[in-house]
Amino acid sequence: MIGFLISSGLVGSFSNQYVVLGTLMAALPDFDVFLYPLWKRIPITRHHGITHTAIFVIAASVTLFAVFGAFTGIADPKLLIVMLLGGFSHIFCDFITNWGVPLFYPFEKGYSKINLDMSVNPYTILFFFPGVIFLDAARLNYFASFDLKSATIVIGLIYLVYFVSRVGFKIYYTKKPENEGFSALPTLVPYKWKFAKRIETDGEIRVFLKSNPRTRTYVIPKGRLEKINKCQDLVNTYWLEQVQDYMRVFEYPYYETDCQDGKMKITWRSAEMGDLLGVHIVCEGDNLKSRVELKRGKRAFLRQQ
Repeated sequence: MIGFLISSGLVGSFSNQYVVLGTLMAALPDFDVFLYPLWKRIPITRHHGITHTAIFVIAASVTLFAVFGAFTGIADPKLLIVMLLGGFSHIFCDFITNWGVPLFYPFEKGYSKINLDMSVNPYTILFFFPGVIFLDAARLNYFASFDLKSATIVIGLIYLVYFVSRVGFKIYYTKKPENEGFSALPTLVPYKWKFAKRIETDGEIRVFLKSNPRTRTYVIPKGRLEKINKCQDLVNTYWLEQVQDYMRVFEYPYYETDCQDGKMKITWRSAEMGDLLGVHIVCEGDNLKSRVELKRGKRAFLRQQ
């Protein structure tokens, strides 16, 4: 949606090839889902990997621009600018979430983010659909007071107000004395925030989560154990591949253990995603079973190790 708004605003039209290519570039980074067969062997091909970098946006825009020009004879630099801005709009929108992007890969190995909104926010997802219907209705002249241009401005202003309100609330809560030293993490709504802090040493990761009326502390030793003998040993499963597959982009991991009746279980979560994501590890003897739950998705799998 934002890629379309930017493209159409720059071009001054809503239905020409410039807007189509600009909007295509805005969607193209998420085509990394089709690289799924490579995710295990080449980690940078995973979701929010190589296709969410500046290098990819520039390379894809230049390539599509050249191919389009070869077939149509159009070599307008403005088209290339529209495509670049469309692609970078996607990168920017992911950058402001709690998932982030490896923007400057390969010069930057980690993920850059500013934790302004959740990467999976059902409210913004749901808003997209009536937004599209509203724009279509305006284009077909269903509204006496809204043409497509004014409808586009309205949608753009709604997004602007939403994100400005998030910025305002984040600044307000971060400035409170009781939150000093903690990072503000978004929830589903702009006026509610979570707070976490991470201290990492050579031997462990220590995560602090504010939970009224106290602050909870989670200690994760660095390194894996050959054998899990007691419940506390489960915290070393953080370094298992199936846990890291889902937790690698999150800065504030925490866990819940349940050890009774001869069965030891740990559920890994992150302060960024909370209950939306859970990686469950069950230890029975020398056997580890893992299960991943994405609460607002249908994916789940079971692995044996």
